Amino acid sequence: MALEEASRNLCCFDTLRSKCYEVEDPGTVAAAEERVEMVEQTLIIDTDVGVDDALAIMLALANPAKCRVLAITCVAGNVELSKVYTNVLRILNHCNQLQIPVYQGCSRPLVQKAIHCTVFHGHDGLGGASDKVPLPTDDLEPPKEHASVAMVDLVQKHPGTLTLVALGPLTNVALAQRLDPTFLSNLKELVIMGGTFEGRGNETPTGEFNFTCDPEAASVVLTEAECKTRIVTYEPCQDHVLDWDWFENWVGNPSPTAQLVRAMTEDPAQRQREVLQRQGFMSCDLITMASVLEPALVTRCERHPAWVELHGATTRGMLVVDRRPSIKWHHGKPPHVEFLLRKEDTTSRPLHGHVFCGELGFTKLLTLK
Repeated sequence: MALEEASRNLCCFDTLRSKCYEVEDPGTVAAAEERVEMVEQTLIIDTDVGVDDALAIMLALANPAKCRVLAITCVAGNVELSKVYTNVLRILNHCNQLQIPVYQGCSRPLVQKAIHCTVFHGHDGLGGASDKVPLPTDDLEPPKEHASVAMVDLVQKHPGTLTLVALGPLTNVALAQRLDPTFLSNLKELVIMGGTFEGRGNETPTGEFNFTCDPEAASVVLTEAECKTRIVTYEPCQDHVLDWDWFENWVGNPSPTAQLVRAMTEDPAQRQREVLQRQGFMSCDLITMASVLEPALVTRCERHPAWVELHGATTRGMLVVDRRPSIKWHHGKPPHVEFLLRKEDTTSRPLHGHVFCGELGFTKLLTLK
């Protein structure tokens, strides 16, 4: 895709967000539930909104032909829970999608003390750009229901039809499973951004942030998930970055959305370029959401038993993937977790698929091959 074409496509998002669906009773779950069967996928997004979470949510909202966001649930992670909640409201306000209910969940991990990632996501979780993304002017009464309770209620009402996209620590998801032991088995699909397939972490030497933030929660979810479960680990996200020349052209677009993305990504991009010396801008949650919206993008997957290590000074929170050929003999059941794999070669090839062209026009994704 030529840079000029990609830049023009970005404007499509701003046109699209002005054509949001009207609802009879904005701000209620019932209004969103009426449309569960009208799209290819219906999502619950569980998030600890940082910069990449915000991009992933905007991507989902910009593609109503592919998915309907039934609810967004907030969990502490990248920043404190209160900031996660207001960040979600800011993004929904920008996208004219305030009819989507937003639930506040767990403010800390199940066992350990909370850790945050403000070094990358900024003090506000939006790269220091929260003042450029206004909150709704109307006083919105937050739902009194806890996020985990809301998850359970929604899945009970729509068994086997909802996809849960978990972009942050799995605290809310684990608590929902404890509230209702059938919760995970009644999901259509669970997609998780977290862990490392090869044991090389970003938060610890062996652990990725989301899993090390709440190892017990991740352990509960991976141990008890019986629905189709896919994990997008850190490695394929490292492989599929937005090269810097394209990235600069992208955020240089004059559209409101492009300027918002520029403001949110300015500091993280500088850190990725100068400190981490990456070849382009990496956004784990954007890759994860893209794999949900367009499953055909995912061409390399493997299924393995997997669990989370809960002990050790340097291994706590590590995702353990059992790749032994005799796994059925060792575990007594077939592999239950599907992993999106990194590409086999070292060449990043741009994707020219319709997901990021046409009606979406929001970003450029690199192949997941």
